[in-house]
Amino acid sequence: MLDDNGIVEDVEREYLAVLYKREEANEEQKKNLLALLKKHRADRFKALDDELKKIGSSIKKLIKVDEDKAGELLLSVVQFSERRLNITGKYPIYLDLKGFLHIWMRHVEDMKINQQFANKDNYQWEEPDVIRVMGHIVEQINEEVQAYFDATPNTRFSKYGRESVYYEGDYYTLHIEPSGRIDTMHKNRKTHEQKPS
Repeated sequence: MLDDNGIVEDVEREYLAVLYKREEANEEQKKNLLALLKKHRADRFKALDDELKKIGSSIKKLIKVDEDKAGELLLSVVQFSERRLNITGKYPIYLDLKGFLHIWMRHVEDMKINQQFANKDNYQWEEPDVIRVMGHIVEQINEEVQAYFDATPNTRFSKYGRESVYYEGDYYTLHIEPSGRIDTMHKNRKTHEQKPS
């Protein structure tokens, strides 16, 4: 909740929002909340724009090409909340905005912006379904991840290729940073589904 500068910005924003909803915020707190909300939205839009630029687009380009998809992405980014995916364990495994954008824009069929990742397999679900599956996969390997980070705390945990995680008929590749942040998780294309090279 606290860092060297005082209250962590996300905590302060949530606290002030609670005060506002309860009609207990004074004028100074309302002013601070508005400033924090504007900054939060601007930071989220920048994160989205940065991710779009990595794949050869931008918010401005996307709005021109597909206004509906741009609106859906912007709304998802503003409403996204970081979430922990494992219930137990010393090391939390979580999905933050950066991981969400990486997964969402490369591996969710309806959110692909261009053909750069056409050969990657896709989730063909809505956001809550993708996050639910991610949670099940993380719970399935949680003990292994906990033991791994105990033994090698500064090394990324990965499951891919022959070590991919099996879940309900599909195999998934995943990478978890030493902080516990999910860097990526995606369904592997089955051999019979792969396009010939």
